Amino acid sequence: MVSNEQLSVGTDLLEAADRALEHASAGMQTEVVVLGQHLALTRYSSERIHQSVSDVWNRVWVRSWAEGGAGWASTADLSGSGLMAAVGEAEANARLRGGDRIDLASEPPAFEASPYFEATANTDAARRAELAAQHAAQAGATGINGNLRVAVQELLIRNSAGLRASLPMTYIALNVVTRDQGGATWYETAIGRDVEALDLSGTVERALAGVGLAAEPVAIEPGEYRVILDPPAVSMLLTTMGYVGLNAFGASVASDDSSYIGSHLGSSIASSAFSLRDDPTDPAALFTPFDAEGTARRPLDIIVDGVAAGFAHDRTSAAAAGVSSTGHALPASMKTPSPLSLSVSPGTATREELVQALGDGLIVHRIHPFVSLRGGPKADLSGTTRDGVLVVRGGEVVGAATNVRWSNTMTDLFGSVEAASSERSVQWMDLPDHSPITSNVPSLLCGAFTVHASQPLV
Repeated sequence: MVSNEQLSVGTDLLEAADRALEHASAGMQTEVVVLGQHLALTRYSSERIHQSVSDVWNRVWVRSWAEGGAGWASTADLSGSGLMAAVGEAEANARLRGGDRIDLASEPPAFEASPYFEATANTDAARRAELAAQHAAQAGATGINGNLRVAVQELLIRNSAGLRASLPMTYIALNVVTRDQGGATWYETAIGRDVEALDLSGTVERALAGVGLAAEPVAIEPGEYRVILDPPAVSMLLTTMGYVGLNAFGASVASDDSSYIGSHLGSSIASSAFSLRDDPTDPAALFTPFDAEGTARRPLDIIVDGVAAGFAHDRTSAAAAGVSSTGHALPASMKTPSPLSLSVSPGTATREELVQALGDGLIVHRIHPFVSLRGGPKADLSGTTRDGVLVVRGGEVVGAATNVRWSNTMTDLFGSVEAASSERSVQWMDLPDHSPITSNVPSLLCGAFTVHASQPLV
């Protein structure tokens, strides 16, 4: 379905949240989380739009606590019977599973800035078509594939402690890949809550500049390389670790073969030139003032000057550890808290200066989304590159390489960070049933990158 009207999630979500809570049994702790989304998408290739669609979906999560047990259920059925069934399932699961009660949020957190922008909600199919045409005109004879997505979301939380929280949100995101006649590709992206503040044209220009450097790639030899990791590559590595390595799930595993940051608190796990935090207040990323439990989100230092400093908690993991939630709860089906707005501290050098300092090595622009996390005490990672590997000799880009298969440990890779660029860009990845994960990251100059194989020339 294509609509030229303002995107909206409708008005029945509030009633659904209240009705679900009314079905809860007396004496049981109950939490109801409702997320509604109206997502519109336009895909285009050069001057041709080949898909323009929109979709509205809703999801309800119910968590219940009985004496000695906690359980959850979810549904997309907002009818009275559907909500009653979800509450009944959550309560039945609570009675079967071990677990302690937790302190539920009772007051909605106060916040000033709003994550909802009317101009974004008004970016309809006609406006997205205009933007696609502009991007095609910028590309000229260079091939360009892109997709523009616009979303309006509303998060509602109700619980038996009296919490009534509501949060309308918008975001717009662009993915663009440029391709030259020889098949070389380059990727860029942009995301933000306010369409008027997002530099979509600049994103396309960066993609065009990159593909010009990536032409006529050659296979390279396996071995150890000095490397510059561009923001898309840095983001993919950190997002992979964020699922299982930067949260309380990982902290619960403290054996010698653990790959999780919780077993290394206070220890050096990266270079002193590398600092990582989760920053939901970052205006360049997707500002989100509270989490799926209604807890205020706040900046969280994860790695400070190379030293492991902290990890994400929700109310359940915090209660088990005897600490406070850091505001990183996800909907119940996702089970673990997770950082959603990662941020790496910038450096003082420009990216061009990083290339000069690299000497001989590679620039890895992007890493394929399927990164393998093999575990181990240093967090073993492996994968392949995608959409741009450049070869640097004597501090200058002299050509391009085909995609390579690589492996590294997070400790070795981020432990070899020598410098970060002063420029940063916001990258993003979809998180099912939630807003996208973002990371505001610079390019990183690293001393260790292991290449196992280079894609052969076709």
